[in-house]
Amino acid sequence: MTDWPVLLAEARRRSEGAEWPRWVEGDYRELPFAAERFDAVVNLFTSFGFFGEEGDVQALTEFRRVLRPERALVLETMHRDLLMAIFRERDREELPDGGVRLERRAFDPVGGICEVGLTYWPKGREPTTVEYRLRVYTAGELTRLAREAGFAEVEFYGDPDGGPLSRETRLILVAKRP
Repeated sequence: MTDWPVLLAEARRRSEGAEWPRWVEGDYRELPFAAERFDAVVNLFTSFGFFGEEGDVQALTEFRRVLRPERALVLETMHRDLLMAIFRERDREELPDGGVRLERRAFDPVGGICEVGLTYWPKGREPTTVEYRLRVYTAGELTRLAREAGFAEVEFYGDPDGGPLSRETRLILVAKRP
């Protein structure tokens, strides 16, 4: 879907050889870290939901595995109710370099599946399209998945300041490892 080696190379370049952060390529369903290694796991901006319910539980289980006891997962994502409120089948964006970004979507609100075709059309060149499916969960569904993965306390917020979750906010899940 994305050229991760290019993104990691850019991240390394921007960190200018600093020891931290360390950039590691891997699949979050099988994290390349020892158990109980981290004080927090942070997953931001709808980078969860690409592997179906079974794969998503596997990812949550891995997040719990690498957390130290009493530490937390913070997962920030789109949720089904917000997506239903703002859903658009198509978007078009003119880019500063003269290119165009096109997005077409289909959404099944019962299954919570959003299918997306994202096209980047650089000025004077052929377009490139990437397609993907994303499972967009309700807070209740995420609670069930987090508990299935072994998390004890599960809380939801609508913003980083601890505001309430609503149809107008993104979703922030905070789940503590027992």
